[in-house]
Amino acid sequence: ATTIANLGACISACTNAGIKVIIGVHTPRWNTALSDPLTPTQAAAYDAVKAWVLTQDNGSTVRACDWSTVLSTGDGFTPNNTYYTDQVHPNTAGNAKMAEALYPILATIT
Repeated sequence: ATTIANLGACISACTNAGIKVIIGVHTPRWNTALSDPLTPTQAAAYDAVKAWVLTQDNGSTVRACDWSTVLSTGDGFTPNNTYYTDQVHPNTAGNAKMAEALYPILATIT
């Protein structure tokens, strides 16, 4: 809840100042051990933040980029190791996938 409240405050402050916002959905990742899936509690928090971020896209002043889907195995949740150096940080191929997802959004910003 704190993450969502803080992101909401940042978005409001920017849009109230006339700044257009692009918010990225966090990349998929494993738990802190980097070898096991997230715990159910971690997964629920991840899903809640992702869902909230995606609902903020209003097509004009706030745009959302879903990096979790493009860097996952297709489920929007499990990291695709093709795109990671260490299951947290995207590699060159991962950065390219992120750019592919971001470019159409950037093209709409005027």
